[in-house]
Amino acid sequence: LGTMTAPAGGTVLLTGRSRNQGARALEALAARGITNVAFDELDVADQRSIEKFSARWRSLADDGRTLPDLLVNNAAVLFHGSSAEAVAASMRTHVWGPACLMRSLRFVGPTCTGEESSEGGGGEGRGGEQKPATKRAVVNVSSGDGELSMLNSAIRRALGKARTPADVLALALAEPTALALMSEHGSHCGLEAWPLSMGLDGLLRELLEEGEELAFGPTPAYSVSKAALNALTRVVSRGGSVCTINAVCPGDIVGSRMYSGDGSGSGEWDVSVARAAEDVCWVAIQSLQDGGKGAGMAGGFWRFRRRVDW
Repeated sequence: LGTMTAPAGGTVLLTGRSRNQGARALEALAARGITNVAFDELDVADQRSIEKFSARWRSLADDGRTLPDLLVNNAAVLFHGSSAEAVAASMRTHVWGPACLMRSLRFVGPTCTGEESSEGGGGEGRGGEQKPATKRAVVNVSSGDGELSMLNSAIRRALGKARTPADVLALALAEPTALALMSEHGSHCGLEAWPLSMGLDGLLRELLEEGEELAFGPTPAYSVSKAALNALTRVVSRGGSVCTINAVCPGDIVGSRMYSGDGSGSGEWDVSVARAAEDVCWVAIQSLQDGGKGAGMAGGFWRFRRRVDW
């Protein structure tokens, strides 16, 4: 993603849990002549890490500089089976983290243009000049495993009926530990505007206690959490956000930890790392152009540059 987005100009910020790995990534990019890339430490499953990261960017915005134009939520974890621990960890990484980043970096909400303004539009520059609203976009990297058809019927109905971020987060935060995190960190991450409607609370726990399968396949925790990420994308976009928000399934990436094929690379959904990155970048670029409106991009789920069903 860095090698494809950096040449377009601006600055690309890579994030990850390991500064050593980040430094190696920057060295590899520099060897290819790509130097407009920086690294910052971020663990999307750790609310304190998210707040520390976001606070640095908000301080820049408060000094009159803009927030990032594009957010690509690409972090992922994969567990086999559907233990309560696997579900909670998957939800924290795939749903809670992106939700926190979208709110705390002001990609959604009254200041989602990236400029401070009491009206929620473009802010004023120095000397009272009106700044144009900044085009901003979010791309949530998801999976075909998160399609509603893959899920337990009860979860499918719950996510299908979700109308607000609170509905989705209530399902994602069913575990007591996650609910405690909401209480402790909700206001810090900017989620206070999404108060929890507890109508879905406990559904996942109830299904687990009854021995129900959460989803088809060997990685149900991954499937349910990616489906919840898709639902979050859908309801936030339909909620009238000025920023363009989309989800994308990059395909089954050969050689990755998430790969589920036979290794031949000839499967229907098999793609190379480069092809997957190209498709994610395509969604990002289309989303930023004219706010995604002209290309009909807003609030979609994409695979191989085509809109697919949730």
